[in-house]
Amino acid sequence: MVGVIGLAGCAGVLPVCDELLPHQGIGVVLVAVGIGDLVADGQRQGQRVGRGKHNDPLHMGAPGGLTAAVIHHVQADQQMGIHFLDVLMDAVGAVPGVHQIQGRTDAVSSVERIDGYQNRELDEMDVGESTLTTIQADPSSEYNQQLCEKRPKKYSYQMHFNYQKNNEDGTPDDNWNKAIANTAFRQCFYKGLELTNWYARTNKINPLKCENDYYTMPGVCYNTKGEEYTTLVAKEMGFDKEAYDGKTMIRLRANNGDIADLKKQAMDELSAIGVTFPVHAAYYIIAGNSTALDSATVLKQCFTDSFGDDFIVLDIKTYVSSITQEVRNPQLQSFVINGWGADYGDPVNFVGQEILHDDNAYYSWYYSNIAKVVEAGPADWQKDLVACYEEFTDLVNTAKAIVDDTDARYAAFAKAEASMLNNVLACPCYFEVSWTLTHANEYSKINAMYGPCNYKAVNWETSEEAYTTAQYEEFAAAFDAATKA
Repeated sequence: MVGVIGLAGCAGVLPVCDELLPHQGIGVVLVAVGIGDLVADGQRQGQRVGRGKHNDPLHMGAPGGLTAAVIHHVQADQQMGIHFLDVLMDAVGAVPGVHQIQGRTDAVSSVERIDGYQNRELDEMDVGESTLTTIQADPSSEYNQQLCEKRPKKYSYQMHFNYQKNNEDGTPDDNWNKAIANTAFRQCFYKGLELTNWYARTNKINPLKCENDYYTMPGVCYNTKGEEYTTLVAKEMGFDKEAYDGKTMIRLRANNGDIADLKKQAMDELSAIGVTFPVHAAYYIIAGNSTALDSATVLKQCFTDSFGDDFIVLDIKTYVSSITQEVRNPQLQSFVINGWGADYGDPVNFVGQEILHDDNAYYSWYYSNIAKVVEAGPADWQKDLVACYEEFTDLVNTAKAIVDDTDARYAAFAKAEASMLNNVLACPCYFEVSWTLTHANEYSKINAMYGPCNYKAVNWETSEEAYTTAQYEEFAAAFDAATKA
């Protein structure tokens, strides 16, 4: 028996738009969206839609976390993805009561969903931070031994810097643009930003399970030796011997998170070209969403603790309804936290979105705006940045050209991705690893890293009695052992 899965709501939205999916390579698309999952948890951490991506991308067949009824073979130009999810977010914003739901995510969870789970109307219920805290705080709670940690969702989240930021009056924000063009400044993000408290907004019990040190999502592809692709990236980065310990972020271990020298280098180099400190980073969340504000406030404190308010200050700003129209199009953001999922098993799904001289490089054109910087002609203080991008682009194109040797192809892509990470052209942020109360064995479900297969409820192992924490730990250990074998 397979029951109904409770996410955070049950209403659906199916927007219609003349611009929807204007591309020759598109099949049938039908998406049903759980309003609670889409909106109430929509800004729980970072800028995202539902339990996945910001208001894009449907491109790559992966509209992160939309509760999909049917998604049939969507392979389209990146610009298509913008239209669909923009329309979707605007449609959701028009639904009566949405703003109320946004402000009380866990109230909806703890009252409506707990009741449904207790009555067995739901066989599975994702547990938000507040509900998780309540259960843990009550030793007599029947759910204490039933909290089950899920596997990571199939999306890799990154911090996408804007290299052509504008002020609200439309003039260039030269202070930010000069700062973010500096390599040492960017490296402070990857080597010094301690995010454990922010990860706890998604996974309160094991926050560092959410750490993401790569651009590509682990599990997307393996070479002929059975080596998972991101392990090749880890070797290039020099931390392939490191493993999760629940105490420290892997990428901060080499320097213990100490960026004093990098910070001084960045401040010296930037002061010489007229940058004033602290540099202000504009981070946008939807107005009236207390969950988004709570997460952004935690992130702001992470900036303070990691960088010092004499160096970088996070400014929390709001938009009313459409981040695309109000923020991204006028290029007001300093960075956006987005997730990305693959359409097929190859690293080009990910790194190909960041290169130069490619009209289909989605993030280069629509988020980082680096393609526009190159098109307009870089300023002197942007030439090193562009050189980093050119190097990365050449490495990606070299890897793409290898079509007769899988191992050589993936090794070449790993070098390209390491180039991106070392120069921090974008900064990996997190994976989504959440907790659930469930009568369904997560490890019996389809767990594809690309495509729509995960939305099929086929051959699930279920139990009349709720699964326990100990059982799930056994499932996880068996799965990991089988994967390594």
